[in-house]
Amino acid sequence: MIDLKLDYELRDISANEYSASSALLLKDDDYRSKYERILGGVLAEAKFKPGDWYTNMWPACRIESTNPSVLIVGRATRGQWAARLDRSDFPVDSAIDIAARKKMYWVDSVPSQYIRTAIAIVNELPDSYRNHREEPSLDIIWSDLYKIARTGNPTKREMSIQGSLGTGELLAREVEILKPKLILAFTQIYDRKTRTVSGGWFEDIMGECERTTEAPSAAPLFTTIGGVPCVVGAHPQAGPARNIYIADVLQTLAVGSGGSSSR
Repeated sequence: MIDLKLDYELRDISANEYSASSALLLKDDDYRSKYERILGGVLAEAKFKPGDWYTNMWPACRIESTNPSVLIVGRATRGQWAARLDRSDFPVDSAIDIAARKKMYWVDSVPSQYIRTAIAIVNELPDSYRNHREEPSLDIIWSDLYKIARTGNPTKREMSIQGSLGTGELLAREVEILKPKLILAFTQIYDRKTRTVSGGWFEDIMGECERTTEAPSAAPLFTTIGGVPCVVGAHPQAGPARNIYIADVLQTLAVGSGGSSSR
């Protein structure tokens, strides 16, 4: 849980319209150094050049949310924002600052299946996973497995580069710093014929997951990150019907939390 006992410097950051989660991550030297290394490495190895569009994702919650409880993890950066590289000696620090300042306009203005499903699931969670029972969106911190891409989603090569540079360490550090009660990773592909998930994005980056039961149609996986329960399910864009998805996530969470091994 985010602690709102902010020191003077952090209050200054918050005044510049960073969300509470963005501000805490900005203040963590370990997270920033990892992020800078990965961002710089992707831009170099993927051969970004001046004039190319890029986007980089910095985790955030609603500005007015002080203690969100659920970390939502997507696959990639599409829908965040985009800018052009203006020179070859790209200012990584500036890119981080710009990304961290971006308001979550895409959450409020784009009523996508992904966003609606995430909010609906959080709304149905037991009270033990919630801090804002009256408003589920206040309980959400939005993040992604892959932080950097060209204007849309990253290519397989860009994902591979980020994996080799340690993007999984960023997510693990986010959990340590932000202290969510629950992680929901919407990273898999849903197969309507077999009613199972595949994809491997989360497993490739974060390691093994357990399938707690074959009964749920979406067949979510379960693991933990830093002791925090994590349900890994299909990306809602092409997933099962929302009411089925919600039921499957809740069942997987209940079974997994009752005796799953940790990552």
